[in-house]
Amino acid sequence: MERKCFVIYFFIVFRSLPYTYAAEKPANVLRLTKLLELHPDRRIFETAQFIFDVMDRDWWMPEKRGILTALKIRLMHAAMRYNLLNNPEGEPWNKEAWGMPISQEDLIATNQVFSLEFLKGMEIMDQPLSEPQKQAWYYTWKKIGSIMGVQKDLLCETYQEAWDLQHTVYNHLFTDDILAGIALSKALVTTLDTFMLSEKFILLLMRRMIFDDAHPDIFYKILSPTYGEKYIDIFQRPGLATDPDHEMQLHEQFKIEFYEHYQRVKNHIGRQPLKAEPLPNGKKNILESNLELQEDLINEMNKPGLTPDFLTVQAKAMRSIGGIMVGLLSDYFRESKGANFRIPKDLKEHWGLLKPTFSIPDFLLKGIWSKIFSFFKKLFLVKEK
Repeated sequence: MERKCFVIYFFIVFRSLPYTYAAEKPANVLRLTKLLELHPDRRIFETAQFIFDVMDRDWWMPEKRGILTALKIRLMHAAMRYNLLNNPEGEPWNKEAWGMPISQEDLIATNQVFSLEFLKGMEIMDQPLSEPQKQAWYYTWKKIGSIMGVQKDLLCETYQEAWDLQHTVYNHLFTDDILAGIALSKALVTTLDTFMLSEKFILLLMRRMIFDDAHPDIFYKILSPTYGEKYIDIFQRPGLATDPDHEMQLHEQFKIEFYEHYQRVKNHIGRQPLKAEPLPNGKKNILESNLELQEDLINEMNKPGLTPDFLTVQAKAMRSIGGIMVGLLSDYFRESKGANFRIPKDLKEHWGLLKPTFSIPDFLLKGIWSKIFSFFKKLFLVKEK
């Protein structure tokens, strides 16, 4: 499961965040606090940090950061709620029209965007989870939601019941005209250039990831006002395009932009060598392995006389981009800001970012054995990384 879940970050920025911007009321929280418009990169990194901390193995244990990170965000939400309701400067919060900021409805909708919509995203990326994996994934985020303040009566027993609740919330939140969500979506697209993705490629990826039969207008509502005239072909709706080969033409554009992304990442690594330590037995780290996968995909796309299933090829391409994004986050970003961006050690090992290390058996961490182990650890100066 951990090996599949490095794509969660790709999924969050290309589907989950845009989905939340389609809900005007909670989007106004970000607009009025100016968190995304003025500090879009900070928002992207903080989201990544949260995901990685709660995806760590045994994230709930005292020595891990999962619960601490979730509580930190809960505290931040409380402070934002207070400031929005009591800050005399700037635009006031319209409580009559929008209700309470960061309400229970907002919290459960956002929590389930991370849990339920991820299940949908894995299907789009041609890596559907098994039923036990789906239930385990939902259960994990259910517990995270509880820690972050979601009321117990809103946390469903199964992910199937949770979908019913989520669609009810969507039907309520998606009825307002979108204003704040348009500005937030533009800020997100601008920030994603950090990952060496062109503006056009970002929109092509979002078009694929955001579309849903239940809510087919979201992509167009949040992005067309900003980019519709510049990229007319991307914003033609499926089934309404005058050219019957429209989707194939978009796939050809996808191929070109994918190749450009591959070249940008490859050139970047060439100019700035990886800081990740070499892995044993010639094993490639996540950046190198996904660049290799991208090269294979480019060759597959361009084989003469072969017309591959472009949806399958795009799914593979998106998974590789997810790996590239995690690798870039790990190797390059946030240094100049003095921030301590962390990817937990277990996830690094799973994702080819760190040499595998000896794992301490669970029984050594409990009771009298933990004291004995600590004694010998100090005696031999065993240092944790």
